[in-house]
Amino acid sequence: MDLRQLRYFLHVAHTRSLTAASSKAWITQSALSRQIKLLEEHLGVELFERQARGVRLTEAGIVLVGRASALLHAADELKGAVGAAANEATGPLRIGAPPSLRPMLIAPAAAQYHRSFPKVHLSLHEGTSKAMRDALGAGEIDIAVVSSLEALEPFEVLPLASEALCWVGPPEARLDPRRPVNIRRVGTQPLILTGYPNSLRLIVDRALSASGLDVSPVMEADMVAMMLDLIRRGVGYTVLPYSAVNDQLLSRYITATPIRGLRIEWVIARSRERPRTPAILQAVETLLGMTAEKIASSEWQTAVRAP
Repeated sequence: MDLRQLRYFLHVAHTRSLTAASSKAWITQSALSRQIKLLEEHLGVELFERQARGVRLTEAGIVLVGRASALLHAADELKGAVGAAANEATGPLRIGAPPSLRPMLIAPAAAQYHRSFPKVHLSLHEGTSKAMRDALGAGEIDIAVVSSLEALEPFEVLPLASEALCWVGPPEARLDPRRPVNIRRVGTQPLILTGYPNSLRLIVDRALSASGLDVSPVMEADMVAMMLDLIRRGVGYTVLPYSAVNDQLLSRYITATPIRGLRIEWVIARSRERPRTPAILQAVETLLGMTAEKIASSEWQTAVRAP
């Protein structure tokens, strides 16, 4: 039995709402519903009665609330006891990543990490992959999640995931995620691109140049929120990783579709010289676990785990 499913179940049981529970658990409502369904199939019973406004526990669900709470409490105690015996994760920890990864990976992973290791003082930093690589080299952060295109020879690198780059436009463009486009079509429209130095810009420029297209964006912007706002105002289109636009797609503020053959690979980088503290090791495991969970639940669409 998956303990994470039991935690999701308790979120729903306590809020009586899939919407409220999904927000509290940092997971989409569809992914949460699927996890609850898998738990019900595993137990062979229905745990909730779906109603017009929220859900209500069945008799089996009421029984499970008490048992699940006790089981999770015991699991947390076991984890704490083992951690204390093997150097408990404590002290400061600084993690850096591009803002495009914030909604899909960094924010939910940080929230989970804080719950699991409350004695660690977590500090989060955002910037381009190059900026985060430089910060790691300067000792300003302990872990960086960056594009694999960066010069990472001085660091210990762990592959994380690969995801599609998407052509992003306003709702009226009606871009269909089921119908990927080629880079030549992307190049025919006004583009809002990131400035230099930026791994994403490098990937896009190389692809456009290889197709014989001129790289001349109508505007440059380094902030994802700014780019999406400009798109909604009709300035143009952009190219972003799927992880950066998932929430906006669900809200239907934009439309997007993958670009054939265009992907970005994410890696976890850390210094070879600084010690691997329990806080760092647990953070790496949390990032890997959250990535696997998001991909397995189909929330992180287009992404595949790194080999």
